[in-house]
Amino acid sequence: ELNWALDQLIDGTSIPDGANVAAKLVDGDTDTRWSVQDYPQSATVDLGGFIKITQTEVTCYEDRAYQFLIEGAPAEDGPYTPIVDRSNNNIPGTATAPIINAVDSIEARFVRITVTGADTYTGAWVSLTELRVFGEGERTFANVEDLVNEKVRLFPNPTSASLNIEASTAYHTVTIYDAFGKSVLQRAIQGSVSLDVSGLQSGVYIVQVEGAEQTQVGKFLKH
Repeated sequence: ELNWALDQLIDGTSIPDGANVAAKLVDGDTDTRWSVQDYPQSATVDLGGFIKITQTEVTCYEDRAYQFLIEGAPAEDGPYTPIVDRSNNNIPGTATAPIINAVDSIEARFVRITVTGADTYTGAWVSLTELRVFGEGERTFANVEDLVNEKVRLFPNPTSASLNIEASTAYHTVTIYDAFGKSVLQRAIQGSVSLDVSGLQSGVYIVQVEGAEQTQVGKFLKH
């Protein structure tokens, strides 16, 4: 299975120690690290798709036994669901023997790790070398360009019930595809329209708006 966290966008709390920025946590190199001072500290990675997570791995600087919580969410601002609880961890996370946890196929696009303490180590630094997130999914929407704001607007985004589309009268059809490229909704439009998406499963969807002369493509997140 693919390590979906590898080289993905990641944000961390607090000010990193020099070059030991959050990106080092997902660079595939256990000789680099993300380091920030004091507990708790969090780092959030965008997996680039709605992934069915099956396993996580964490490695720690100097083989420390950090204690942490890993959560998943459909959007960066949540809501987050705990998927791994190692708040009482006393196992070192080494390069050859990472802290491994099986996950019961929880779907998420964003994964957040929060380090709350450490066993034995008494220093004030949070220093992790790698966070790996394994599972199954697709990134077919990762490179899709956003809809041109002057021509088409999608809102609210993310949404849980309805998706509003504002478009010029040059567009006549809107089609929504899931992350696997399957059409889940199609409707004729003229100008603005509100679509009921409450029946769709949570995840990222592609929106294609077609007109006589051009097609616009974008995406939205269904909670």
